[in-house]
Amino acid sequence: HGPADYRAFKAMHISLLRSRHRTADPRRAAYFYVPTWDLHGSWGNPEVYLRAHRYVVTHFPYWNASRGADHIFTVTRDAAGCSTPWGSLWEPLRSSIVLSNWGGVTGLAGVPTERCFDARRDIAVPGVLKAHIPAKSPLIPYLRAAPSAAAAAAAAA
Repeated sequence: HGPADYRAFKAMHISLLRSRHRTADPRRAAYFYVPTWDLHGSWGNPEVYLRAHRYVVTHFPYWNASRGADHIFTVTRDAAGCSTPWGSLWEPLRSSIVLSNWGGVTGLAGVPTERCFDARRDIAVPGVLKAHIPAKSPLIPYLRAAPSAAAAAAAAA
């Protein structure tokens, strides 16, 4: 794994923080992004998402107004919202929008009853990226601003 592998959550969070569409007034917000930095990547424990969900539900009234339907989570572990030996994100995120790299509609074991991806509201995003690939994107200017030596060498090649 390189420095940007399984880091779509970081790109999304930083891009949203810099977005001109961002508002600090929750009454004006159309959506609420829940920043979750899962540094485990791959098959990591879903605890970071479960804790973020629990915190938002407990401390902010906007979750209860929509039952989480206007809340967005970026879940870029291999299993995304699927069940793993460490647990599933199906129940707590059942009404939220999930950005994930797993666009499958069944679990990794092919179980059709578990929620992994709902095409009516979830969005599949690249989960594994090498730094030189997103650095070329006009949509992620913060990566282009300070390319790594490897990215600069790849761009020159």
